[in-house]
Amino acid sequence: MAETRRQWFRRFVACVLLLITILLPLGPGEVADAETPAASRSDTGYRLDVKGVQGQTLPRDVQKAQVHKIVDGDTIEIVYPPDDWWYKVRLIGINAPESVKPNSPVQCYGKEASKRMAEIIPVGATVYLERDVSDEDQYGRLLRHVWVVDGETGKAYLVSELLTRGGYVDARRYRPDDKYDERLAQAELAAKHGDDGLWGACAR
Repeated sequence: MAETRRQWFRRFVACVLLLITILLPLGPGEVADAETPAASRSDTGYRLDVKGVQGQTLPRDVQKAQVHKIVDGDTIEIVYPPDDWWYKVRLIGINAPESVKPNSPVQCYGKEASKRMAEIIPVGATVYLERDVSDEDQYGRLLRHVWVVDGETGKAYLVSELLTRGGYVDARRYRPDDKYDERLAQAELAAKHGDDGLWGACAR
């Protein structure tokens, strides 16, 4: 009987320890693997929906970063690991419909643009930032061309081009930062011709 009680007690202790391990909060910087999106586990990206957009090699002089938050369809927050300080980044060459601007209504296709941004570069995904001419805008946001690498092909894609070609954003010229203006203009033209995204869904 004593032996049986000892066995029961050992099983009880093991169950308690297992329960504590499951319920114990994660420490700073830790992420539960089961809840981590598959895309964020890859250092090089993941399989992208790149219809109509050509991939390439990464440009020189890019900075590797990690997505911290999706703000809206043209703005994100990033961190430079191992530094955990986040920076707001405004993608150059595009303008998304408003979805989070204070005291402003959500514009047609604003939520869709934000959602598409999160699909292309979800939180935790690796991105590559390319500076054009300007460093920051008047709001203190970094101005950058943002690239993501397809995990299957290894090719790099300009995030603003993917958004523009899908009809989620307008192509806009913000001189002097105009390195990819013509590429984005062509992507917008293709989206217009196909009535893709906001071009087919919103009154223009």
